[in-house]
Amino acid sequence: MPAQVDAVETALERELQRRAAPNVGQLYEAGDARAKGSKSSAKGPPGPGPGPMPSVPPVTAGRMFGDIHNLKEEVARGGKPETGTLTVALQKKFSDNFFGKIAKNKYFEGITICVIFLNALAIGVDADYSARNEVPANLYDGEVFFIVVEVFFASYFTIEILIRFLAYRQKLLCLRDGWFVFDTLLVLMMVWETWIMPFVGLDSGLGQLSILRLLRLLRITRMAKLMRAFPQLMMIIKGISAAARAVGWTAVLLVIISFTWSILFTNEYHQGLITDDEMKEWADDDPRKIHEYFGGMDKSMLTLLIMGTILDDVTECADIIHAQNNYWMLAAFIFYILLNSFMMLNMLVGILVEAMSSHRCKFSLGCRYSLMLCLDASVLSLQVALRVRLRCMSAPNRTFYR
Repeated sequence: MPAQVDAVETALERELQRRAAPNVGQLYEAGDARAKGSKSSAKGPPGPGPGPMPSVPPVTAGRMFGDIHNLKEEVARGGKPETGTLTVALQKKFSDNFFGKIAKNKYFEGITICVIFLNALAIGVDADYSARNEVPANLYDGEVFFIVVEVFFASYFTIEILIRFLAYRQKLLCLRDGWFVFDTLLVLMMVWETWIMPFVGLDSGLGQLSILRLLRLLRITRMAKLMRAFPQLMMIIKGISAAARAVGWTAVLLVIISFTWSILFTNEYHQGLITDDEMKEWADDDPRKIHEYFGGMDKSMLTLLIMGTILDDVTECADIIHAQNNYWMLAAFIFYILLNSFMMLNMLVGILVEAMSSHRCKFSLGCRYSLMLCLDASVLSLQVALRVRLRCMSAPNRTFYR
């Protein structure tokens, strides 16, 4: 019976270690090592467990796709996973008092996100109304609906920021919280424009471009908090940031190619002493209209980027080049389309897809890691319960267990 107890305890310990493994690589390595150890257990004592995974040196910043490669290597090494939840952070940051329980409540966070969304919609409605009607600079001289809406949002966000401040375990920690500082600045501007500015007379004479309206537009930046409520949005943003450098260098190469072809077309179809006013008098089917497209370097660059890369009115540009009876230039224009539009732009799409795929693997790893952490407590409780039960069953006095 003691041998069976030890076997069950060993199996439970292995299961607990497997669930608590910090990365996928260690899961498989630890499983292989335990399998080898179990085969050789009859011959002698088991050897030492598997050591830590060798660290992979990070990719240098000189590589064009370094950020994406670093992201993939971090996933392969089982780097710090992203769990996509704020529960642990809120538990550490906020206290257990009345305000802390409110700040950690998921319904309070959800209501705040909804109010932020409604505030953005109200800003859009206000902008549309201001574009169609004459609106006074002073808030309280306008429609009652907008007065009630502004006062409601200012009151809610002020109460919300006060609750979060009073919920901190240590009040000075709020200065290290970037989101709290960001929200506090927006709330202070909202209080200024709603309850102070209209009564001190600073908004007189500023018209439609008043400081009040400029400050109101800044409130749209609170929509960034939606990324905290929806981790998928944060995953997209981080994937784009990981691909930013590769996309930037690809755009530089695209501009270099466009500049080279602009020199070629400008040398062939430069407008010379012809002015832009004279070209406007020509008919649309006049072959001399080619000078409007490639009469100078600026015109050639704009034509190639808009018509040759984005393919806007590309047929019109190709027809005007074909009307010159210069098939070499037409072939050069078609080759430019294949190079810049088909190859370079599709490569940009591939870079973004690769970055999103790598970051999605990292996000999925974090979600699995969070699930493992949640299961650890239940596995540990089961381990303790089975240990007590098996020890009691193997004891000489089994009437105690009965």
